[in-house]
Amino acid sequence: RQWRRPSVWPRPWRLHPTHRRRAVLSRVHTQLLELRAEFENLLVLETGKPKVDCRTEVERALVTLQVAWRGGRAAAWRDRSLGPDRLGGGAVGILDPPAD
Repeated sequence: RQWRRPSVWPRPWRLHPTHRRRAVLSRVHTQLLELRAEFENLLVLETGKPKVDCRTEVERALVTLQVAWRGGRAAAWRDRSLGPDRLGGGAVGILDPPAD
């Protein structure tokens, strides 16, 4: 029996028709939306970040998926602002001087 490539994605993503890519992105968006709380909790456990920051990361992923599958038109139909009040701003990086 001859070995065959997996049938799920037998060719690069860019070679799939647009309607198929949009359908996949839409399904991923829907599933992430349904599992939003679980992803937020997982991010809290794995990264140690505050829940509000993890919630923002999941929200950004949802917005990115939505914009991708709608072909960049998502911003026109609904305000999905992720302004400073939702970004958990105020983080400061501390850099040590280089060691000699």
